[in-house]
Amino acid sequence: MSRITRWFIDNPVAANLLMVFILLSGYLSFKTLRVESFPQIPPSQIAVNVTYPGGTAAQVDEGITQRIEDAVSGIAGIKSIQSSSSPGYASIIIKKSTGVDIHRLMEKVRNQIDSIIGFPASAERPQIYIDEYGNLASFILIHGDTENALLQQVATKVQNTLKKQPEISKVSNLGKRSKELLIKPDHNKLKSYGLSIEQLSDRILHWSLEHRSGSLKTAGGDIVLRGDGYADNLRSLEQLPVVTNSLGTVLLRDVATTERGFEEDDSIVRFNGENAIALMVSTSQKDNLLEVSKAVEATLARLQPTLPVGIETTIMADMAPYIEEQLDLLGTNAWQGLVIVVVLLGSLECLDDQTHGFSRTPPGHQRRIAGFTLHEGHLVRPVLQVPPALSHAVLSPSHCLSR
Repeated sequence: MSRITRWFIDNPVAANLLMVFILLSGYLSFKTLRVESFPQIPPSQIAVNVTYPGGTAAQVDEGITQRIEDAVSGIAGIKSIQSSSSPGYASIIIKKSTGVDIHRLMEKVRNQIDSIIGFPASAERPQIYIDEYGNLASFILIHGDTENALLQQVATKVQNTLKKQPEISKVSNLGKRSKELLIKPDHNKLKSYGLSIEQLSDRILHWSLEHRSGSLKTAGGDIVLRGDGYADNLRSLEQLPVVTNSLGTVLLRDVATTERGFEEDDSIVRFNGENAIALMVSTSQKDNLLEVSKAVEATLARLQPTLPVGIETTIMADMAPYIEEQLDLLGTNAWQGLVIVVVLLGSLECLDDQTHGFSRTPPGHQRRIAGFTLHEGHLVRPVLQVPPALSHAVLSPSHCLSR
């Protein structure tokens, strides 16, 4: 270390250039840092979701969930497997062991699941993905004094537009409600055709399985079909043959009326007394929180003029201002520290000039100053103001001060 120090003393230009390089590197690194609200947690689990329209929980468990568990249980690097089976849907969470590469494990899981033979014919292709943890960036409220159906359409439009922005990777609709078709049978007409509500339900269920989406239930004598695919098939459903006999064919529209709508929700979201739907924007491991926030604001500003009259968007819980405040404080502390260092170094240089800097003693000589002896071959750098009575002392760059 002494050689390096001596070399920089003898080459002050190189020392100054190194200092400038360090300052520039720190400034550029500060500007390119990825900003997030909280430290990201590396993903440690893989999610497998399978949709099985019309299947009961027992059918889903037997036909899908258990087969996937059996297929992946022998893969090395799996810590645990959690699964749940519900009507029409299977969810499996695979947690990795410590030190296992999550991407390689997902490829092994995908290969094992793709090799499964015998899934139910109406089951959809399994969706396999790494379940990443995301940090909150902001909430977006779509609100207005209007019916919920219109808010649902606007919320879907806003969500899809936000997802198209390269800076934004995750947008969740917290108030999304599934579409449904409400079928209201006319019991008098059913009786005139010799039909029961159970026969009508069975016929509609058979039709719904052909469309492979949603579910069917009866509520207060009505029949409800839930699923995004049904609303577009309203006309087809009305033409559904319920029964055919010698008198002809009875269509569904002859014995019932149909309506589009959305399923009822257990919670109600309101903002300033108006109906509202909330979108949550979150960041992934590669996102910059400040860039995500700017992209959200710019996108909403472009969308607002295109929204129906009376519907507005409001950003809530935006994390960017808090992060910007902390970054400003960090930047202020940095330049203030730099000023202090520069002032201190400048003061030392002025002190050296006042004490005549460095001077030399004749070779082979030593001199006593205030109880200290100057020896040849050592360096003296005065730090304190030397009294005038000692200002004639001859100091050598190759001398030191010893007691």
